[in-house]
Amino acid sequence: MDADVNNQSKALAALLKLGTQADFHYSCLSKSGGKQWSLKTPSNRVALLLYNIVKSYWNKAQIWPHWHRVLNPKVKGIPACLLNPQWCDLVENLEPMNRQNCIQWFEAGEPFLTHLYGEKFEKHKMFAAQKCYQPGGRASYSLNMDPGKLIQDAIKKDLRQSFRSMAK
Repeated sequence: MDADVNNQSKALAALLKLGTQADFHYSCLSKSGGKQWSLKTPSNRVALLLYNIVKSYWNKAQIWPHWHRVLNPKVKGIPACLLNPQWCDLVENLEPMNRQNCIQWFEAGEPFLTHLYGEKFEKHKMFAAQKCYQPGGRASYSLNMDPGKLIQDAIKKDLRQSFRSMAK
């Protein structure tokens, strides 16, 4: 993109105050600059999905505290974390996402990772296509550990970084 067009776009966005009420960090509006996160990255797409799921339960908790107590554990398809009182307390006590608490938001969203993508989520097509998660990529640095666990750890590390990048 042409530098002049880019600067004009940033100036217009700042003038119109676009994104100032958004939940996320947009570098074109930030005084500190920094690199803008992108939805082209699989970990950012998954992090945004996890954030939206947690945010929906967080919104419920703001309106109706202890909403989780009415859930019927016999209903199929309910994620196990929704029946876990510690997880529900974590969500109810979250502040709006920012740089200081973005890891807590990731921890609240982490149970949904396995719920959505399975116990062996590293084999899901969302992550399997990424070279960094393949054997020989940066995730396989120890031969005495389970490769699947190493890849899952690398994915979680990238998701934590994605939450950090998105936070204001």
